[in-house]
Amino acid sequence: MVNGISLNSMLLKGPDLVQPLPEILYGFRERKIAVVGDIMEMFHQLKMRREDRYSQLFLWPGESEASLKTFVIDVATFGSTSSPCSAQFVKNLNAAEHAEKYPSAAEAIERRHYVDDYLQSFDTEEEACRVVEEVKLVHRLGGFTIRNWLSNSSNVLRRVGETNSSTVKIVDNGGPQIERVLGMQWMAREDAFVFSSDIDVGVVNPTKRSILRCVMSQFDPLGLLSHFLIHGRIIIQDIWRTKAGWDDSIDESILERWQLWTAKFKELEVVRISRAYFPEATTADIEDLQIHIFVDGSETAYACVAYFRATIKGNVRCALIGGKAKVAPLKTLSIPRLELQAALIGCRLSKTLCNSHNLPISQRVFWTDSKTVLAWIHSDHRRYRQFVACRIGEILSKSNPEEWRYVPSKTNVADDATKWANGPNLKADSRWFQGPEFLWMPEESWPRQAEFEPTDAEARPCHVHLVEQNDIVIDWNRFSKFERLRRTVAYVHRFIDNCRRKAAKQPLQSSHITYDELNMAENSLWQLVQQAEFPDEILQLRKANEGRMRKQIRTSRLYKLSPFLDERGVVRMDTRLSGAIFVPYDTKFP
Repeated sequence: MVNGISLNSMLLKGPDLVQPLPEILYGFRERKIAVVGDIMEMFHQLKMRREDRYSQLFLWPGESEASLKTFVIDVATFGSTSSPCSAQFVKNLNAAEHAEKYPSAAEAIERRHYVDDYLQSFDTEEEACRVVEEVKLVHRLGGFTIRNWLSNSSNVLRRVGETNSSTVKIVDNGGPQIERVLGMQWMAREDAFVFSSDIDVGVVNPTKRSILRCVMSQFDPLGLLSHFLIHGRIIIQDIWRTKAGWDDSIDESILERWQLWTAKFKELEVVRISRAYFPEATTADIEDLQIHIFVDGSETAYACVAYFRATIKGNVRCALIGGKAKVAPLKTLSIPRLELQAALIGCRLSKTLCNSHNLPISQRVFWTDSKTVLAWIHSDHRRYRQFVACRIGEILSKSNPEEWRYVPSKTNVADDATKWANGPNLKADSRWFQGPEFLWMPEESWPRQAEFEPTDAEARPCHVHLVEQNDIVIDWNRFSKFERLRRTVAYVHRFIDNCRRKAAKQPLQSSHITYDELNMAENSLWQLVQQAEFPDEILQLRKANEGRMRKQIRTSRLYKLSPFLDERGVVRMDTRLSGAIFVPYDTKFP
């Protein structure tokens, strides 16, 4: 910091070149052999340009104050705003330079690295060892060293030269060894993700601050426990509604629900989610692979959960991919709208899953228990209000109506996230972790599709307004004499005519106002006044002149004057036929 200006305030962050964390973890779960490594001191492998080194100076104390020395850091440092982007750019550039010779390693370095962590899965140990050796080589050619290898295969660890991992290990009461992998807890020997049950639930009388700290302490980027964690966030929202302070005690009703939720933490100890979707099979063994996404909404939350359904050697297997749950907004929404919100996040999750996996996905199926949402999806979304129309439009851009199916509420597994009931089931054989029973059965046993008809709920109202404007545009009060008014209108006509002449590149009129122009202005004034006073009569007279109807104005006060329209559209009185009841429309006047 110099004169209130820090180095980071003058540096640009650069584009975000880091791969999304869920995408890295999805790839880590695809195949049965897993490999993890990290780059040693990644930022320090980047040399600074000579002219930029002096922006990183620091003082080093000696034996006395007089012996202070100034040193220069000639590498990128952790904490600098530009270091992450620079490191990712150099890493990817080095991989691209060797992509022709080592394509698998280049793809792994560009797409399977999260900052300095490398995660990938393979079908066989031979493939894993080959790609890992190539990754190590390519990194070494760029000046990087990748180390701290982890794998669920001891053969892979021996062949890549890692015998004793130096990564941080977590041991719970002498139990199995647990590794930290991008924040997830992974038991490499059992090849399963686990979750910590040692969570600080706060003091006896919890406050909003302690509850928020507890809820946010559980890291779950894939949404594997979203059906459980969402209820903690619902409690936070209810506390927020009470407008309690950060250190105020919460209401008794909320405290009871909080105690019920935290009592479930003990059950987290038994949660084991297989790291690999299908640990017993390779990609070649998968005959058919489908994605099934269940969506649901309630007054408190809306959620979706996704599963793989695979046919492997003639047998059906299901695997939990992940989920996403959100608290319902503070502003009350109807249940159909919340169900629609759930369908929308289900579509977004589906797109992310299809883009993040390299597995051969053959079919997608979306399940909802809302017949209203199904009717919206199968209707013309433009006829609905903007809230529904915009969301249905996005759903249809990411899915087809034929991919949406009806599932009864009792069978909809997404209900576990939106409704508390007896609390979420955290047992290994629960339907949240294993998928609903019908997914394990042949398609003929799936829920029968219910009949639904187009609904008028949320239909855009159509209003037709007929507005007739009879206001005279000229303010008569501005003129004290009729002649002045007539000449002003004549100049207006002159101006309009000159505009047309100019557009047609014809000579403009600049002489004095002529008699014809004054006569035209006077006729215009009559038309304005008559249109304001007798609009219906003029309409009937115009239709009579066009031959579309007989001239019938019996109810008008002009009836006895035998009115007609002249060639300029001005109503005239025929004195010869005065008193006639009607005049035939084909009558000719001199």
